[in-house]
Amino acid sequence: AGGANRVSEIAGRIGKPATSLTRPLANLIQLGYIRKDVPFGVSSRSGKKTLYRIEDPFLQFWYRIVLPNYSLLEQDLIDAVYTASAQNLSRQRSEIWEELARQSTSHLEIAGRQWKPAARWWGNGRNGKNMEIDLIAESIDGQSILFGEAKWQKKSNIKQILNKLNQQAENFPHIGKQKIVLAVWCRQHEKYPEHVHIFTTKDVLAKE
Repeated sequence: AGGANRVSEIAGRIGKPATSLTRPLANLIQLGYIRKDVPFGVSSRSGKKTLYRIEDPFLQFWYRIVLPNYSLLEQDLIDAVYTASAQNLSRQRSEIWEELARQSTSHLEIAGRQWKPAARWWGNGRNGKNMEIDLIAESIDGQSILFGEAKWQKKSNIKQILNKLNQQAENFPHIGKQKIVLAVWCRQHEKYPEHVHIFTTKDVLAKE
C-alpha cells in the first residue's frame, strides 16, 4: 500500500537482501495476505516484472488510510482524516473496481465469446513508450483478444475511453492476427448501441 511492490524495493525498505525474501513472500501468498502480479502473457514464474500487492482490500485500507492517520483518529478527527485522505480513498476505490472488472471477465459473454481470466499489462508499446492497460484477456477459442478499461468516476466519457483503448490495442506489442474487442467497465453511462461493450456494477455483481 506504500508503494514498495518489487522484491528489490521491499528488500531496500526493510534492510534485507532480496535473496532472503523468497520464502517469506511465498508464505504470505499462501496465507492470502499478498499476491503476485505479472503482466498479461508473462509467466508467473518470471521474476523480472513481478509485482507484489496486498490481496485483502481491508488490509490495504488499514495501511493506506488508517495507520498513517492513527493518532488523528484516536482524537476522533474523522472528518479531517477523510478530507486529507480523499486522494488515497479514490485510488482505493478505483483499484478495487479494476480488480472486480478483471475477475468478472471470465464470467461474462463479450462479443459472443467466453474469455480466459484477465490480467493487467504494463510495459513498452510498439512505439517504445511505456503504457498500462487495466485489463487484457484472450478468448477461450484463442481467436480474439479483449482490451478493457475500468473507470469509477460518476460519469465516464465512453467515446474518449474507447479511442484510448483502440490506440493502446494497436500499440500492444504481443498481438498477432487475433480480433480486437474493446470493453469498458464503469459506474454509469449514457445509452450506446449494443455492439459497444459496457459493463456496470450490476453486471459485475450479478456474476459474483
